[in-house]
Amino acid sequence: MKKLETILFSVLYVIFLAVCVYGVTILIGEAARVVAAVIGVAGTLLGGLVKYGFDLDKQRRHIELVEKKKRENQRYLDKRNNYAELLSKVGDVVRKKEGADDVLTSIHLASWAFGSLDVVLATNEFQVDPSRENLMQLVKVIREELVSAEQSTLFDDEKKELTTVNLSSYDESPIFAAKTTGY
Repeated sequence: MKKLETILFSVLYVIFLAVCVYGVTILIGEAARVVAAVIGVAGTLLGGLVKYGFDLDKQRRHIELVEKKKRENQRYLDKRNNYAELLSKVGDVVRKKEGADDVLTSIHLASWAFGSLDVVLATNEFQVDPSRENLMQLVKVIREELVSAEQSTLFDDEKKELTTVNLSSYDESPIFAAKTTGY
């Protein structure tokens, strides 16, 4: 009987071990699923955090770009206003109105701050010799400067109209006196 007990005990022990191994296998499979789920949740959270960081950086860069474009736009408008004021006084200089040279010189000083070197030089040439050629050169340089500045900034359609004007279509007759004056 002792032998039978030992055999029975061994069989039960083997069955118990088999059940334990089977249970552990099932638990390991479930644990693997739980671990996979935890890793999936952690990955989703990390992905969301990384995306949020990238979105914040993109938004910051967009705001910086908009601010830069606003500053460029303001510089363009300052330059355009200076050039408009400068050109508005050119006719008075050509017609030799009293005090027109002083007014033009005062406005021209602002061109040193806002304008390009080409515009400053063309204005200097015009002040020395207010001829038709120098005026047309000044207008051409101002036009080129405004168009190149406009193309590098954000503008609405109203301001885009500046690029559609053809330089050869200018009518200078309102600016210059009759041809008999030597101009």
